Amino acid sequence: MRVQLIAISCLALVAACGGGDSQTPLLDAAPDTAIDTLPPADAPPGFCANEDRDDDYVEGMVKVGANGYSVVLVTSEPAPDPKGNYAWNIRVLDPAMAPVDNLTIKVVPFMPDHGHGTSVQAIVTPSGNGNYAISPINLFMTGLWAVRHGLRDATDTEVDAVVYRFCVD
Repeated sequence: MRVQLIAISCLALVAACGGGDSQTPLLDAAPDTAIDTLPPADAPPGFCANEDRDDDYVEGMVKVGANGYSVVLVTSEPAPDPKGNYAWNIRVLDPAMAPVDNLTIKVVPFMPDHGHGTSVQAIVTPSGNGNYAISPINLFMTGLWAVRHGLRDATDTEVDAVVYRFCVD
C-alpha cells in the first residue's frame, strides 16, 4: 500500500509540473552552463551581483537569432532588476535589417535554474514598422530569467528566436 501511495504521489507531482511538448521550447532557452546551487526563494537583495550568465541591460540592446533575425530591446519599463512585471518595446528586423511586421511573437519567460516559467501570459501588440509592445513580462522571483522570443510568420512557422537573460533581485 505504501509503495502505491508513493507511486501515485510521484505521478501527481509530474502531472502538476507539466511536461511533454509544452516544455520543449522552454528548454531551448536554457543557458549552456549550469550553477551548482539554486538561489533561495528568499534570496537577499544584491543576489544578482555574482550572476555572470545574464545580459547587461541597455536601451537598444540587440539579440540576433540563428536565422539572422534581430530583436532590438528598445525599452524596458522598469529596467530589468527588481522582480515584478515589465513592459518591453521591441523592434524586429529581418536578416537584411528591414523591419518585420505581421509576426506572431511568443514570449516565454523561464527560470532555467528552477525549471519553471510563469503562469502570466505576455500580450504582444504590434505597432507597425517592426515594433511590438509586450506586457506583462512577469519575472516574479529572484534569480536568472531567460525570456525567449519565438518569431512566427503568417503560416505559424517559427522563423527565428532570441533569448534575453536577466537576473532579478
